[in-house]
Amino acid sequence: MPWLVLLIKDNPGGAVVALIMQATLIGWPFASIWAWRAVNPLTPASHSKQ
Repeated sequence: MPWLVLLIKDNPGGAVVALIMQATLIGWPFASIWAWRAVNPLTPASHSKQ
């Protein structure tokens, strides 16, 4: 449940938006990707091993 992940990550506004997105079949993938990125943020290329 993407909205729950965003709520746990202290983003209540995002949780409401994700819940609205999940109400539509088209919004599910976008809400899931958003929640995935909240849990696993992208690391900048400048922090790569040298």
